[in-house]
Parts: sequence; C-alpha cells; structure tokens
Amino acid sequence: MIFSILAFVISILILAKASDWTITGAISIARYLKLSDLVIGFFLISFATSLPELSVAISSGLSHAGGISLGNILGSNIVNIALTAGVMGILGKTIFIKKEDIKKLNKMILISIIIIPFILLSPQLGVLEGIILILLFLIFLMYTIKNEISLEYEGKRPTRKQAITGLSYFLIGISLVIFSSSYAVENGIHIIVNFGITQSFLGATLIAIGTTLPELMVSVKALQKKHFNLALGNILGSCIINLTLILGIGAVLAPIIIEQPIIFIISFFLMVSIITLHHFLRTDNRLKRNEGIVLVMVYIVYLLTLFAIQTHILL
Repeated sequence: MIFSILAFVISILILAKASDWTITGAISIARYLKLSDLVIGFFLISFATSLPELSVAISSGLSHAGGISLGNILGSNIVNIALTAGVMGILGKTIFIKKEDIKKLNKMILISIIIIPFILLSPQLGVLEGIILILLFLIFLMYTIKNEISLEYEGKRPTRKQAITGLSYFLIGISLVIFSSSYAVENGIHIIVNFGITQSFLGATLIAIGTTLPELMVSVKALQKKHFNLALGNILGSCIINLTLILGIGAVLAPIIIEQPIIFIISFFLMVSIITLHHFLRTDNRLKRNEGIVLVMVYIVYLLTLFAIQTHILL
C-alpha cells in the first residue's frame, strides 16, 4: 500500500517534468522550422500541455477505469480555470487583454460551457458520444484555422544544435509522459481499492493537479514574459482539447460511467469557474489581483466540497 502511494506520487512528478521537456522540445523544433505563431500557440502549446490528460485517458480506457479519465479531465479544467488563472491574476497584479482578443477567448469559454451539459445528460459516454466529442474538436480546429486565432508565442530562431537538443527533449519527454501516466493510473487504482475512493474523486484531485502542472508552468512563464494572451489562450485551449478530443478518445476506448453525485459537483464547479472568469474578462478587459484571489477561493471551496462528499460516500 505504501509502495503504491509512493509510486503514484513519483509518477505524477515525472509526468509533470516530462511534459515540460516535451513542450520545451516541441517549441524549439517549431521555431527552427519557422512554423507560424498559430501552430506554436494553439496547435502546439495547448495540445502539448494536454498530453498528460491524453495519456491518462488512454491508460484509463485500456484499464477499464474510465472514471479516472473523466474526473481527471473535468478536474484538470477546474485547476486550469480557477487555480492557474487565479494564480496568474495574483502574480500579475493586473493582466490587460486586448478587446479583440477578449472576443476570441470568450468564444473558447462559450464552447466549454456548451459541452458540459452534454456530459451530464448522458448516463455513460460510449463510442457514439466519443465520436461526437472528437468531431466537435475537429470543428473547433477548422474554425481556429479559418479565423487565424494566434496565441502569440514569440522568440528567436534556435540554432541547428539547439533544434537537435529540442528534438531529444521532445522524444524523451513523450516517452516518459506515456510511461509515467500509465504507472500513475495503475497505482491510482490500487489506492482506490484500498481506501474505497471513487475513480472520479481521485482523477479530479490528485491526478488532475499533477497533469495540469504543465499548463501552470507554461502560463507562469508566459506571464513573466508579458505574453498574457498566450497564457490565457493556453489555459482555455487546453480545456477545449480536454473536453472534446481527449474525453472523446477515452470514451471510444472504453465506456465511461457518469458517477453521481461526484461528476455533477465537479461539473457544477467547472461551470462556476468558467462563468466567473468570463465575467472578470468581459467587465473591463483585464484580470485583477483580487479577481485572481476569488478564482483561487472557488478552487479551495471545490476541493473542500469534494472531500466532504467523498467522506460521506465512505461512511
């Protein structure tokens, strides 16, 4: 039992570090090949930071533990919207966003809000629901390309040696992401069996925080470099990828049972987080420090609520 907990924690730490290597390597390669900001922004950064959730979804599906994947995806989105955006607001004091970029970010928020009821109204997510979610992702992808939504990641072109180093980081990172996520799910299931914790609770808390570390690190780095749009775009882009492509793949691999009331509570707080962030952004095109504190408080209340429900289930 102690070994399972220790292995689980180590797996999450490796997963976070490997994801960071993957992102660093991917950006270096993209810049060397002179790919556009659009590719580096949404297609590369958001997708790369969602790799842990994708790996967990695949591992959970193959292990017939779809509840972990669903809890992880919804929980990761709450970490992104409430905790990561909240921390950004606190560290950045006041984050200004261009009015035209607010409109683009709000469209991402709207898509996220529409998908959540679809999940809640289904007793389980199977192959059909998975295909629908994947199609939604492809529609959003085409919309992104058509409207040229750029997340503005700027930087100098690396040397050939740096690009080769980046490729090494990317390949090693990808391999470790797949390995560590599989190990995290395996040991997570052992913890569930011993403590009676529901799959959704584990996925929405411990695994969600671990797999969202890449988004947090990338967003903080972007914030330090004054790339506010990249930071928020990465967060919202990752959320959409999680709710469509990654959840869809997980559902296609194995049916995902909607565990109530855990999933309902997680979805409720996700909606609250999204609507709160939307309100803050559209009010005066900025995210203030006190608003960042509010978002972090939403996340703390969410954790306390989940803990109370899980304790009630165990009793």
